[in-house]
Amino acid sequence: MVQISTLPTQMPPPSAGALAFAAAWNGVAGASLAQLTLIYVGWTVLAHMGMHLSLLWWSGMSALVLWWVLRVWQPERAWQHHRAWHAALWMLSVGGVCLMQSPLPASWRWLGLLALAAGLAGTSNALGRQSSSRATANPWVLLRTHALAIALVAFMAADFVLWSERWALLLLVLSAATVVLLSQPRTAPSPSAVWRNVDPNMAVMMGSLTLMSQWCVSQGLSAPVAMGLHLGIMAVAEVFKPFLHRSVWASTHAHWGHGLSVLAAVAMLLSTQLTPMLLAMGLLALGCAWVQAGPLVQQPRTRLWIGTALGLISLLLTAQWAPTLGPAAIGWGLLGVSSTWALWALGNLNRRST
Repeated sequence: MVQISTLPTQMPPPSAGALAFAAAWNGVAGASLAQLTLIYVGWTVLAHMGMHLSLLWWSGMSALVLWWVLRVWQPERAWQHHRAWHAALWMLSVGGVCLMQSPLPASWRWLGLLALAAGLAGTSNALGRQSSSRATANPWVLLRTHALAIALVAFMAADFVLWSERWALLLLVLSAATVVLLSQPRTAPSPSAVWRNVDPNMAVMMGSLTLMSQWCVSQGLSAPVAMGLHLGIMAVAEVFKPFLHRSVWASTHAHWGHGLSVLAAVAMLLSTQLTPMLLAMGLLALGCAWVQAGPLVQQPRTRLWIGTALGLISLLLTAQWAPTLGPAAIGWGLLGVSSTWALWALGNLNRRST
C-alpha cells in the first residue's frame, strides 16, 4: 500500500473476493446501485435504530437529521473524492454498526448510530459523484437498479424484529460499496448534480418510512412488502425523470411540480385507506421529480439551505406529532413543507421575472 500511495491516480489492488463482488455490482449499474442501496439503508436503519434507542420520536430522528445535513453539506467539499477519506468512511461505518450491536450502555450505542449516519452519508455522497457523471438515461436500467436496491434493503432491514439476525449483511453491503467506490476512476467534482436532490418533501417522505411502514403492517401487510411498496413508489417517480427532462413542456413548467406536491399532501392528509394513501405518495413523488425536471444548472446556495432547513424542521415536527396523530402526522408535515417550499419557489420565480 505504501508503494501504491505514490501513484494517486491508480487504485490499490483489492482481494479476489472483493473484486468478484464489485464486478457483480458493476454489472447492474455499479456505483448507482451501491449509492441507492446506501441511501435506502440509511433512511431505514437510522430511523429504526433511532426509535429503538430513544423513548422520544423527535430524539429518535436525530440520526436522520445528521444524515440529512451531511447529505447536503458534504458534496461540495474537495476531499470527498480522496481515497483515504473513502477508507475512513468505511471504518467509521463499520465501527458504528459494531457499537450499535454491542452490549455497551445506550450512550455508546447512540454514538455508534451517529457514526453510522456520518459514514453512510459520506459514502453515498462520494458514490453520487461517480454515478451522477455517467447516470443512465435508460429508464428500464434505472428501474432495475432501484428494484435491486429495494430488494436488498427490504430483505435486510425492513423487519426490525429480524435486525439482530441480519445486521451483519450491512457490513457486507458497506464493504461492497467501498470496493465499488475505490474501483471507480477519479472524476471532476460536480456538486450541482447532488444539490438538485435536496428536496424537503422527500426528506419527510423518507424520514417517515418507519411510521408509515408500521401503519401498513397494522393494515395487514408484511414489513418487507410495506417497505418495498413505499420505496418502489418513489423509485417509479425517479424513473420518470428522464422523460420529464426530455419533454420541453415539462422542463419549462417544472415549477408546476410544486402544485402537484401540495395537492398530493392534501390527499394524503385526507386519506384513511391504504390504497388512496399510497396513490397520494406516488403523486407527491412525481411532483418532486417534476420540480427537478428544469435545466441542469447549479442551484443557488439560498435554495439549498432553505430546502435543508425545511426538511429538518418538518422531520422533527412529524416525529413530535406521530405519537398523537399517527399517519396524519405525515400528512400535516408534508402539507406544511410542500406549501412553504411552493410559496418560496413562486416568490423567487416572480422576482426573476421582474
